[in-house]
Amino acid sequence: MTGLILDMTEAAGRADVGGKARALADLAKAGFDIPPFFVVLPSAFDGTSLKPEARDQLAPALAKLPGERFAVRSSGGEEDGSANSHAGQFLSVLDVSRDGIAEAAERVAQTGRQHRHV
Repeated sequence: MTGLILDMTEAAGRADVGGKARALADLAKAGFDIPPFFVVLPSAFDGTSLKPEARDQLAPALAKLPGERFAVRSSGGEEDGSANSHAGQFLSVLDVSRDGIAEAAERVAQTGRQHRHV
């Protein structure tokens, strides 16, 4: 998978994914048993709406994941770093069906946008 959505192997070591996603991808690369996931890059959004090409990439990304219910969480670079810590302040959406992933991602993106402008 390439483009606006990365699978967990592609997310390892990348600066354009958030700290949580990068850490989990790095652990998976090191051989730890991490549940499969994918990352929706910030560039996949036009403001807080998913770009059409990102929406097109969701179905193939989801097809690689087991299960029918998912968690959609933020993992932005601005969340936790040397200058800021926003632990627990960004939205996580749990028990999301496959057809609700795009909407949940947009809801999560909106929360991050609110915190960036506070």
